[in-house]
Amino acid sequence: MLLYLLLNTSQSLIYWIIKNLGFGAYYSIRYLFYGPAEDENNKTLELLIEQKKDIENIKEFIEKIKNEKKKLILKK
Repeated sequence: MLLYLLLNTSQSLIYWIIKNLGFGAYYSIRYLFYGPAEDENNKTLELLIEQKKDIENIKEFIEKIKNEKKKLILKK
């Protein structure tokens, strides 16, 4: 019984560590390649839509995001 509890607990702990290390590695690499600008742009766009701002302002912001992505692609 004690062996079962020990193995079960260690298995859960190892799984949790591997899973979180994987997520951490993924988000770290994603941050290195794409940077935080994409997240900030998405949050700003969500706020504009949430506040029901003028559609022209939202369109301009979407074009700005597209142009930034094009510039990043051309740099690579």
